[in-house]
Amino acid sequence: SKKEKKKRDMMLEDYLKANNLKLDLQESWRNKYFLGLDLAHKKLVYVKSFEDFQPLQVNLEELSHITSQEVSRMVGSGKDSRKVLDELQLQLVGKNGKVRASLEIYNGDLFSDLSGEPVLIQKWETLLKEQISQIKQMEKV
Repeated sequence: SKKEKKKRDMMLEDYLKANNLKLDLQESWRNKYFLGLDLAHKKLVYVKSFEDFQPLQVNLEELSHITSQEVSRMVGSGKDSRKVLDELQLQLVGKNGKVRASLEIYNGDLFSDLSGEPVLIQKWETLLKEQISQIKQMEKV
């Protein structure tokens, strides 16, 4: 586990250096996902899987807004029914109104239970909305 973490850290460090990024905020969870934010360059870095390391870099200046998406279904009937969460995603919408990227935060096919993802998605949605709002304010000046 320590070896894997060190390997992930090195992959990420190499990527950040190669792209001249310095993360002010970052979060990784489930030894799989990663989100990082470079405030100076207004860039978001997302990794869906370290096994298939293909970081996505998004320029926040090209986004109009962020929304969180929840895919769920009801199981059972009547009093015994309950909601099962299948997916949580952050959708990054470009200035042209099209979804630039959907960032998987939780996938029910891979994990049987939630591990703080609803709080995590809310935190990052708020954070990114604030950044985009600040960028829009600066553009008006």
